Amino acid sequence: MTSAVRVHLLAGEHFAFATLRYSDEKTPRQVFKPADYTNIGDVRRSDDMLYVLRSITLLRIEDRLTGYDLRNRVVLADRRLDPSDLN
Repeated sequence: MTSAVRVHLLAGEHFAFATLRYSDEKTPRQVFKPADYTNIGDVRRSDDMLYVLRSITLLRIEDRLTGYDLRNRVVLADRRLDPSDLN
């Protein structure tokens, strides 16, 4: 008999972080490494993938996209985006 594992996303908008809490774990997991002045712009899910678009605005604006594999519980990619890719 298999039991379903639930996952809860906690993410802010301004000066934000994003964590995932799996129902079978005590400690939440970070979706990306926290940084000062982080603003989450969008969060989307497709099947077992979670995508988080964020901007880090300290001395310059750096847009980043994180791809998190929900099934395997691991970050697959965390990439800086070219601003022209967002238009």
